[in-house]
Amino acid sequence: MDGSLHVKYSHLFITQKGDQLTGTWVRGDKDSYSFTGTFDGRLFKLSLANVKGVTYTMSGYAENFGDMVGLLISSDPKDKGLPFTAAHRKKEKLG
Repeated sequence: MDGSLHVKYSHLFITQKGDQLTGTWVRGDKDSYSFTGTFDGRLFKLSLANVKGVTYTMSGYAENFGDMVGLLISSDPKDKGLPFTAAHRKKEKLG
């Protein structure tokens, strides 16, 4: 990494049933990850995988009924993680 920060925007589509979460993280036109996870009203943990077998863990906490703060970690044991934030937005049609 060259030391500079790059902001990337993506979409996280979440369905919640009780404390269970399912959904899709869409990172671009051809890059998406299905996920399952849990949410206890404050803390969440998601396990993500794409069709190429690339896996990640996304974990953190929710604030204000929609904002998320957390860490994205790949399956590489040396990965220290990438911090992220997310904000709830009105449902919009992509594309």
